[in-house]
Parts: sequence; C-alpha cells; structure tokens
Amino acid sequence: MKKIVVVVILSFVLLFTSCGGATVEKGKKLLSEKKYIEAIEVFEELIEKDETNYEAWYGKIKAQIKDDEYKDAEDTLEELFGIIEENYDDKDDDYAAVIEEYQEYADDIVKEEGGLGSWYEKVQPPKIDISNMDYMSYTVDSTQEIDVPKGVNVYYNLNEKKVTATDKLYKKGIVFDTEGSFTLTVAAINKYGIKGEESTAFVNIADIPDAPSVDPISGTYPSPLVVTFKGFNANTQTIYYTSDGTDPKTNGLSYYPEDGVYLPTGHYELKAVIYDSSSGLFSAEGITDYIVEAAPAPTASADSGTYTGPYTIYFSGFDPMNNDVLYTLDGSDPIDNGIYYYPDHGIELTQGEYNLRAVIYDFWTYSKEYTATYTIK
Repeated sequence: MKKIVVVVILSFVLLFTSCGGATVEKGKKLLSEKKYIEAIEVFEELIEKDETNYEAWYGKIKAQIKDDEYKDAEDTLEELFGIIEENYDDKDDDYAAVIEEYQEYADDIVKEEGGLGSWYEKVQPPKIDISNMDYMSYTVDSTQEIDVPKGVNVYYNLNEKKVTATDKLYKKGIVFDTEGSFTLTVAAINKYGIKGEESTAFVNIADIPDAPSVDPISGTYPSPLVVTFKGFNANTQTIYYTSDGTDPKTNGLSYYPEDGVYLPTGHYELKAVIYDSSSGLFSAEGITDYIVEAAPAPTASADSGTYTGPYTIYFSGFDPMNNDVLYTLDGSDPIDNGIYYYPDHGIELTQGEYNLRAVIYDFWTYSKEYTATYTIK
C-alpha cells in the first residue's frame, strides 16, 4: 500500500518532467515533435508492462489531447481512475488522506490540460446542499434526511474537520446522537475517490422537552371550564395550544398563565406543546379531551302554577358578583331578547299569564335554560 502511495504522489509531482525511464523519455520526445500517434503507442507499451506507471498514463492522455482526440482522452482518464481504485485498499487508515492529496494533484493537471474540463465536471461530485439546516435545532437520537445524488457516497462529521471516507457514512439520514452545538460538515465522494466541495451548517442538538402537564385532566365538566398548564419555565419557554385538534406548532395560540384557557360549552380536543427558545425545540405534544356542559339553570323561587298577584319571583343558584341572569316573560329566547335580572328587586308579576324563560350568563357562555308558566289572578 505505502509503495503504491509513493508511486502515485511522485508520479504527479514528476509528471511531464524528466524521469529515469528511457521509454518515457522517448514518448516525451515524440510529444515535443508533435508525433502524437507514435507517442501514444510508446505510452501504451509502457502501460502494458506496468499498469501502475501513472506517468505513462498521463503521457498518453496528453498526447490524445494534443491530437484533439478529447473523447479518447476522457476514456483513458476514466480507465486510469479504475486502475487507481483497484490498487488502493480503501480500508487502509491512510486511504482518505492519500486520495485527498491525489485529488489536489489531479485538479491541477486537469485544469492545466483544459480539454478535459467537461469530463472532469461530470466526475466531480456535486456540493451537497444543507443550507436549510444552518442554525437549526434537532433532538438527540433524531435523523435528518438530505438529498443524495446517485453514484456517490456522502460522509459527514461534527468535529469541524475536513470530511474523509473514514467519517460517518450517510445511509438513511444524518444521525444526531450527542447533545450540544456543532458544525456539521458534509461532502460527497465518488467511486474514483474524488471528493466534492464541502458544505457546513451550525446545528444545535438537545433533548426533547416533556409535554406540558394540564389541569384538569380529560373528562366532562360544567361550563365554564378554565384549563391551566404546568411544567414549563415562563421565562424561556412558551406554550402553544389549539382546542380544535389541529397542530399547535403551526396553528397554536400563545398561553398566558394569568388567563388560562377558557372553554365554554362544547367538545374540545386540546393539544399543547412547549417551545424552548434557548434550544429552538418543541416538546412532545400533550393531548386532553374535554366535554364542557352548560351550567345548571338558575332556580326560581316558585314553580309553574297559579298565584294571586302581585307576585314576585326571585332567582338563586348563581353568583351575583360574577354572573347575570337574563330572562323573558313572553316565551322568547332570553339569549337574544333577555332582560337583566336585579336580585334586589326580583321579577314582579301582575295579573295575566307569563311564560318565563331564564339563563345564567357568565360573560362567556350561557347556562341551561329555566322555564316556567305562571298565571296571576
């Protein structure tokens, strides 16, 4: 292995300069005399004797370029890459470093010869785009998929060093298995050992926060129901919630501890997550289910019946400091047409027939309805 490495590196350094082989010198002399076909034959003879004679390979390629046989030069270069690949042990610890040094020489030669530029563009692996990951946060043990072109292997590391074939191989995703802040470096390496341009992104890896705790738990409750969340730091974390079962990460309302979540009569699927501003991560999702029933109707001081007037009706079963009672005496809807009830006065009924309907209003929702019919003589 080490012998091959030395041959490869020296062959690049000494390429197209003087060397000890007379046959190589003969090929170079023919090149200088513009006898390209004869030069190609000399270099091919050298290659048949020793396929690792890289100086002969490049002599042949240069002769083909000078003879305007660019397609032949492309084929020869591709064949050369195959020979190099066969003679390297990619399990060797030095493999990645040697390939990288080899690539630097190859870059210079291809640029120098110019005519192989179009072919080199085809074999040069593309830059892997991870710009969408820059300054993003991910959870420990999560994976992130990226677009990988065909015909290359993608390697990555989190140690701020150049990517080599000894780094982690991308398979089904980039695996984040360590908590902390890192510079992610990614690059593609093709079958010839040529590495594409590196891409970097700054990423933050943290444990996912637990879902917020909620009070009360799922169940059926009278209206109004006020839900509160616990288990979060109000200084660095925000709770987002929805009450219709949609995703709180995209549709959520901000939770304010001093207000709670007010749920009037209805059926609710409450979903909530904690967003941590320091890590940029959302917690696991908490889900609770509530059925909020209308509060009991107000209670009247007299049931339906016939009474001697004037007769006064009083309501109980509500908090006069926080609730109102709305009522009608003609059978119409008290929510739409109700009169405010004043506890100090009651409802005075004189002669006639009255169809009483009443609800408690707590500024958010209405209670169940009380109904009674009174005949006053």
